[in-house]
Amino acid sequence: MKSVGIFIVCVGLLCSCASSTQLSLYQKLDGKAGISRIVDSFIYQIGNDEQIIHYFEHSNIAYFRQGFITHMCMLVEGPCTYDGDSMVAIHTGMHITEKDFNHVVDLLINA
Repeated sequence: MKSVGIFIVCVGLLCSCASSTQLSLYQKLDGKAGISRIVDSFIYQIGNDEQIIHYFEHSNIAYFRQGFITHMCMLVEGPCTYDGDSMVAIHTGMHITEKDFNHVVDLLINA
């Protein structure tokens, strides 16, 4: 998940360098509604993926959804403030393999 965070931060930084006449990444994603659609698609893909679903078996999906929407909104410089746990704290002890991490990144890209 670290690479996804780095990627999103880099995209956000690049967007902050753009002129004020250009749409922000938040606007290009259709704001919170667009981010919500991306997250919903991502969650649907996770739910149908035998390779990684076990990481989410004991998750509160509604809580995950709201936190992920807020986190992404903040990363793309939307009007959201993420005050949840850090990504390190969330993923510590999950023993996520590199293969599974890369697979999750692919699912997010496809969302």
